[in-house]
Amino acid sequence: VGREQGELRAPVDILAEAHGAPTVITIDVEGAEATVLRGAPTVLDTARPHVFVSEHMDQPWMDLKFPGDGHDTIAAYMAHFGYVGTHLATDHEAHYWYAPKEKMAG
Repeated sequence: VGREQGELRAPVDILAEAHGAPTVITIDVEGAEATVLRGAPTVLDTARPHVFVSEHMDQPWMDLKFPGDGHDTIAAYMAHFGYVGTHLATDHEAHYWYAPKEKMAG
């Protein structure tokens, strides 16, 4: 838990304890996507929300600030919790939807 530039920052698991578990998580955090997900292991394991991630790993500074936290790291982390990723679109970032295997249609 911390503050930076006037914003309150807290891991997803702590927010879920205080406000209830989410059914959907949307992440668009300029390269820190894996960091956000690492703060949500309990939510991912128990609440099983759908997760939408906009991945920003196209800038050199992101590789320096978040080394090794690209798409492969995110996909492997989500797979560890039994999530399946689907690429939705790419514009200035890549957009993915991660759904728990048990909630996939078909």
